[in-house]
Amino acid sequence: MSFRQRFTAVLLLLLVAPYVAASQPNSGFIEDTITSDSVWDNDAQYAGAITVTSGHTLTIVNSTIAVDFGEMGGALTMIIEEGATLIVENSTLDGRTGEAAISLYPGQAGRLTFDLGSAGQAGTLTLKAPQGENLTDLEASWAGVEESDNLSGDSYTITIPSNLSGQTDLVIEHTNTSFDAVSRQIASTRILRGATDTNTSADALRSGGQFLIPTPTAFSIIAIGDVSMENSTLLAMDLRIHGDTTISSTELRASTPIHVYDRGSFTMSGGAMTGCKEYSASYAAEVVHHGMESTSNVSTEHVSIAVDDLCKRSLRVLDTQTLSTSLPGARVFLSGISPLEESYTLLANSEGTVNVDRGSGYRSIIGWIGPTGVSWQEDAMFNASWSTEWGVYSTVGILGTNMTLGIDIPIPVPSVTSITSADSSANTNSPLAVTITVSNEGPAAGRFAIKCTVGGVDAQIDPRQPHVTLQANESKEIQVTWRNQVEGASYLDCRIVEPSEGMPLGQSLTGSGTSSAAISFSLDQEALDDTNPTMIIIALLIALVAAAVAGILIRKGEPPGLDIPVSLTKTKDSEEE
Repeated sequence: MSFRQRFTAVLLLLLVAPYVAASQPNSGFIEDTITSDSVWDNDAQYAGAITVTSGHTLTIVNSTIAVDFGEMGGALTMIIEEGATLIVENSTLDGRTGEAAISLYPGQAGRLTFDLGSAGQAGTLTLKAPQGENLTDLEASWAGVEESDNLSGDSYTITIPSNLSGQTDLVIEHTNTSFDAVSRQIASTRILRGATDTNTSADALRSGGQFLIPTPTAFSIIAIGDVSMENSTLLAMDLRIHGDTTISSTELRASTPIHVYDRGSFTMSGGAMTGCKEYSASYAAEVVHHGMESTSNVSTEHVSIAVDDLCKRSLRVLDTQTLSTSLPGARVFLSGISPLEESYTLLANSEGTVNVDRGSGYRSIIGWIGPTGVSWQEDAMFNASWSTEWGVYSTVGILGTNMTLGIDIPIPVPSVTSITSADSSANTNSPLAVTITVSNEGPAAGRFAIKCTVGGVDAQIDPRQPHVTLQANESKEIQVTWRNQVEGASYLDCRIVEPSEGMPLGQSLTGSGTSSAAISFSLDQEALDDTNPTMIIIALLIALVAAAVAGILIRKGEPPGLDIPVSLTKTKDSEEE
C-alpha cells in the first residue's frame, strides 16, 4: 500500500470515528449517560436509569428491552433530554410487572364486547380470571339473542354457535348491582374456532367497554426531547411527553394513558391502542393532557367502545391554578369543579393569592373527549369576597381553565387628603379646631376609622378616633379639636386605620395619610401662674395661718374676723368677775 493510500485510509478513520455508535451495555443494573449516538440491537433486561443527553440519539432496533426485576427493585427509567432523540424501530419495550386484567364493574362500566368476526363457524371462547379471582356475577350473551350464560369459577368456556346470523358480537356484563358488589377481572381469553387457536392476554384485547388494570408499570420514558417509534410494541409503558413524540404502526398494550405536558405534542397513526388504564377512580383515558398548551393527534384503531362513560379518548387536566385577588384573607368560593361539579371554599394568603391544588385525581379533570366524540368542558364559577371593618366586598365570575387568573374585587381606596386649621398658633392644652378631609377614590363605599398622631405618639383629639362613611369617589370633612401639651412647632399626622386582615396590595398606610402644616404652640402665662408650684405652696401656707387664727378666736368666744383689740394682760376687775 502506497503512502498516499495509507494516508487516505487514516484520514477516513479519523473522519468516521466520531460517528461510530457507542456499544450497548450488558443486561443488569445500569446508570448510563449516553453522550454519543448509540444503537441497541440486542435483547436485554435493565434496571436503573438511562439518560440520553442533548445533541445525541439512542436508536433501539430489532430488539426487546424489558425490566430486570432481579436488580434494585426492578424499575427502569429512560430520560430523553431536551435536544436529544430516541428512535425505536421494529422493537418491543416491555414494562409489565405481572399479569394484566380487564376489570368489570356493575352497570355500563362493566360491559365488555368481543367481535368474533363472521358468522357461521362454531367454536369456543374461554375466559380466565386472575389467580385467586373468579368470574361470578358476569353474564355472557350474544347480540340479538335472548339466551345468556352465567359465568362462574376461575375459568369458563362459552360455546360459539354456528347458527348466528349477521353479527357475532359477544357481550359480557357485570350484573350484580347490589351495594357491596365487587369488580371482576378477566386476565386472558382463548378462542378455538375452526383452525384458529388464539390465546390472548388481557392487555392485547381490543374488545372495548372496560378499564384495563395491569399491575403497575416499571418502565418509564420521560421524553423532554424528541421520540420516534415505528412498527413496534409498547407493553405496560409509562410514557410522559414534554417534547414532540410521533408513533406510527405501533401497538400500545396497557400503555395508556399517555401523559402530555407543557407544550408537548403527541401524534399517533396506524397501529392500535388496546385497553384503557385509569387516570383516577372511574376515569380512564388513552391520552391525558396537562395544562392548556399540550396537544395530541391520534388517528389509529381504538378500543371499540360505544359508551362515553367508559374509556375516554382524552382527558385534559390542571394540576394547580393560581388566583390573585391582591386582598389578604379574601374568601373564594368555587363551584362546578371537576366532572362531579363539586364546591369548596379557599382563603387567600397574606399576599391575596389563592392556590387551587387540584391534585392528580378527578378534581384535576377540566375536560374530556369520549369514544363517540361526545365532549365535556368544566364550567366552574368563583365567588370572591373580602370582609373587613371597611365593609364586605365581592365579585363573581367564570373560573376558566388558565393556569393563572386575576380576580378584581371592587374595593374602596380611602386616604386622608388634608389637615387644616384656621389658626397657625395656639396655647398648649387649649382646644384647637382642626378640619380633616377624607377621600375615597375607589369604586366601592366603606366606613373608615382615622388615627392621628404627633411625633408618633397618639394625639389628643376629640373624638378620639373619628369615623366616616364614604361612597365611591366621595370626599368629606371631619371636625375635631386638638389639644397639644408640647411647646413649639407640632404637626398633626392622620391616616386611615388598616383593616385587621391587612392592607390591599398596592395600598399602604403611608399612602393613606398626610400631615398638617406646622402649628406653633406657646405656654399660657395665666394658666401657668395658676398652676405654678411655688404660688400654690404660698397660698396653702396663708390658708393654714388663717385657719389657725380663726380657731383661736373661736375658742375665745370672739367671732373671727371682728376688728376688736385683744389685751393679753389681766385686770383686777376682771379677776373679780
